[in-house]
Amino acid sequence: MSAEQQIGPLSTEELAVIESTLLPASNRHHLRILAHGLRSLQDAAGRQNGHLPSVGDLEQWVAAQPGMGAEPEFVQVFKTQLQTLGQQLELISSTYGCAPLDLTLQQLVDWSINQAKQSLIDAGSLRSSLQQQPTHEQQDTD
Repeated sequence: MSAEQQIGPLSTEELAVIESTLLPASNRHHLRILAHGLRSLQDAAGRQNGHLPSVGDLEQWVAAQPGMGAEPEFVQVFKTQLQTLGQQLELISSTYGCAPLDLTLQQLVDWSINQAKQSLIDAGSLRSSLQQQPTHEQQDTD
């Protein structure tokens, strides 16, 4: 057994990196999904760089996963989910100027942290704008 155990497509070390972020639970969950999708798409493509696997390669990979043959409907749903994750990874990779399968876990962590920070900024801006709007009572007295 190797020093680094695998749990699904992510190693225990990669999971520890994700858990060590100070992100809220929902952001960490999304980060785990992105990382899981990245590793799965890399596995389906047979490489850890370049563009996403073709639809045919993805279909073959999904069908070859243990237990998939018994549930053809799930195969389609899983393939669609991976394709959707691929689209998200394409958007993220464009911010780094690389192909989706070139992304690293650290880039996904950095992106997730930036998204969480932006959410806080947006929430603060919304709160400020709501506080500056006159209430109904203020409008009635003016």
